[in-house]
Amino acid sequence: MGVCGGLSTMSTLALEIAASDYGWSYAIVSLAAGIVSAILGALFGTWASGAKRAQRRAQQHQQQQTPRCSRVSARRRAHIQNKSQNKSVTHRVSRATQKASENSQRDTCAQASQALKSSRKQAASNHKEFAMTETASAAPSVAPESIYGSYRRAMERVRDSVIEALEQANARTKESTGYSLYEHVNTRIKIRRIHARKKCERKGLEANAYNALTRVRDAIGVRVVTRFIDDIELVVRELEQIEGVEVVEKKDYVFNAKLNGYRSYHVIASVRDPLNPASAYFVEVQIRTIAMDSWAALEHELKYKKGIKNQERIVAELKRCADELASCDMSMQTIRHLMNEAESE
Repeated sequence: MGVCGGLSTMSTLALEIAASDYGWSYAIVSLAAGIVSAILGALFGTWASGAKRAQRRAQQHQQQQTPRCSRVSARRRAHIQNKSQNKSVTHRVSRATQKASENSQRDTCAQASQALKSSRKQAASNHKEFAMTETASAAPSVAPESIYGSYRRAMERVRDSVIEALEQANARTKESTGYSLYEHVNTRIKIRRIHARKKCERKGLEANAYNALTRVRDAIGVRVVTRFIDDIELVVRELEQIEGVEVVEKKDYVFNAKLNGYRSYHVIASVRDPLNPASAYFVEVQIRTIAMDSWAALEHELKYKKGIKNQERIVAELKRCADELASCDMSMQTIRHLMNEAESE
């Protein structure tokens, strides 16, 4: 509407100019300039109006967006705050857990240390008790069940001296002949009072140290096991030659076997104490072959079995086995003689 009104005004002005002295040329130019000016004005107005509308829309949009941004910021701040609080709580919980773990570790270490101290005290106590026991065992007195009292140490010295002399004799024999004098040696001392008491009772004697050492003559026992029958006689000769040893009695059960088949050679010797030569103790030395020793060990075990049926038959079978083993000993001795004769030729 503004453009049309402007063009109508310009047309009227152009007619007036044309009717004046300036003529139509000037009127046309004025009309054209007016048209251009009107068009430019209209365009500028349109642009200004559009810019204002755009500005208003932007302001409205900003007004609409501002509360939303505020809400988002509020939620973001709340989230950050909650997260920070959660981190703080988690940190406190973690710290509390760590402290509890440290306390538990300290308690455990303290308990372990206490247990270690207790164990050390117990070990020290045990060691002290063990030392006291060792000292008591090393004392001259012997346990109450022993009948020999303070003589026990002297009996051990006597036994050891016999063993040492036999070992030296075995070494000499092996060096000169190439054969061992015996296979092995076993020893024992009847420690328990009940054994000595039974021996004394069977002899009608009072059970005391004097009778057990002087009237019962097997308190100290030595058993020499040989390979062949001929070696038994060699061992007896060596015993007779030991200094401080006096053979008191000999019992030959090798060629004069007992009724049950038992075979062995027994020597009762009086042996002086190496530390106190004025004192002497009886030693029983049993000398037998490997076969004889095996039979005696089995017979001794079976003899103490209780409730065995067919006792007479078992005794007869043991006697038969003893005779067969004696025959085996003689055969082995014969083979040895044949080998020695072959070597001498």
